[in-house]
Amino acid sequence: MNRWAETCKHMANGSDLTNLPKRTFNNDRSSMHQCIPKQRLPPGSLIEHSFISGGALSRFFAWLSSSTQAKVFALLNKLGKVSHHCYFISHQKLDAIRESAIATAPDVQRLSRNDILMALLSIAVANSTNSTDDSEQPTGIFQALKSAISLKLTSSPKVFESSMPIDIRPRIKELAAMGYCGNASVLQRVQNPIDMLQGPVTPEMIAKVASSIRLATDSVDLQYISDYVKAVNAEPDCFVRGTFYGAAPPAKLVASNHTRLGHYQIDFGWGIPAWANPLEAAAPNLCYVLPAHPSQDGMVVHFMASEETLAQIQKLSFWQDAFKLIH
Repeated sequence: MNRWAETCKHMANGSDLTNLPKRTFNNDRSSMHQCIPKQRLPPGSLIEHSFISGGALSRFFAWLSSSTQAKVFALLNKLGKVSHHCYFISHQKLDAIRESAIATAPDVQRLSRNDILMALLSIAVANSTNSTDDSEQPTGIFQALKSAISLKLTSSPKVFESSMPIDIRPRIKELAAMGYCGNASVLQRVQNPIDMLQGPVTPEMIAKVASSIRLATDSVDLQYISDYVKAVNAEPDCFVRGTFYGAAPPAKLVASNHTRLGHYQIDFGWGIPAWANPLEAAAPNLCYVLPAHPSQDGMVVHFMASEETLAQIQKLSFWQDAFKLIH
């Protein structure tokens, strides 16, 4: 994206493309394999639960082309009435919550803004409720697919699962040095008792949830990355098993932090964007944490969930105190 913008700005200024600065990019996925350990050890407890058993549905979905997969997800989200809300939280407010959580932590621990924000998002979703009207459910194959990723009201989840993609480039220096532009991320899952997240929202509770997220993030080392990449290559449906066979909303959240991607540093020749945001929902109970416009000191949380879930989240007192609905 940065290179595209750089080229357009160069042309908009009337400059000759031959004078365009040279950049080196590496899109060869095999380069990543050359940077990770070749020896594969048994995965530890923090990675075992990430690779749940698959089945015919996940294998069929993995067999589909990427464009078909996107169309199926888009249709499922349309049928599932996934809505979008954008919230703003200031750095000042987030830092205040972070400081109060660190003060109550039993051990001196580094908790980042992202750890605290992930904890707040997990607590909010865990405290939301969801309801469906069976009379409005579609029938056929899409109903089977939708049922696999929808809330099952007959079961009471005991564990809340927070999932987050983690960029591996900072963990593998060779990738950063070669300008690797592939999908250099792995997924890490954090599981906490849902009863803990549904209790009174105190600094102690936030600290506990944030600490588990920090522990999981720090566990992503070279060996974890090696195990993850090899497992996904060996079983291509691995990436989608959690969607079809894992925990269902509201006992599940996927949150991806994009605040370091520099959305508002991109200039195609007519200035930085006035607004940068995803176009469509990719899945229910999905959050994108985005940078706010430079005129604001904070972050934007793009929440995708059912209308019922979003309505319940907005009623939570801690959410009202920290987050402002902007769109």
